Amino acid sequence: MAIKKIDNAALSLQEEDNFLEAVSNMSRLRHQNIVTLVGYCAEHGQRLLVYEYIGNGSLHDMLHFTDDSGKTLTWNARVRVALGTARALEYLHEVCLPSTVHRNFKSANILLDEELNPHLSDCGLAALTPNTERQVNKWG
Repeated sequence: MAIKKIDNAALSLQEEDNFLEAVSNMSRLRHQNIVTLVGYCAEHGQRLLVYEYIGNGSLHDMLHFTDDSGKTLTWNARVRVALGTARALEYLHEVCLPSTVHRNFKSANILLDEELNPHLSDCGLAALTPNTERQVNKWG
């Protein structure tokens, strides 16, 4: 299991009230390319999310920090990562009700398993960030 601690300072009172709703929405995400939320803790001022553990690190680490030539991504592995990640995003945008926008899509949030299959992490966490970070710019 992997534990993610939610920074309570980032939660306003309104977002703190929505924590359980956000956890409920995240717990319904079921896709082979999305990291599964398996539990949470909301006691004693703590906000913890418990996820399945994906043990091979992130795509970012694999692309930028690996010195082991055995850990380089082949072309086929890169295509598998791209397709699996695209399928995860399609699931979030098109299949989920309500649809989910990731809002923090980056290579560090794409975790790789032992077979180098991608698992998108932090899905649904945007609902727990302050509204000031979620405002959409409108062009006039």
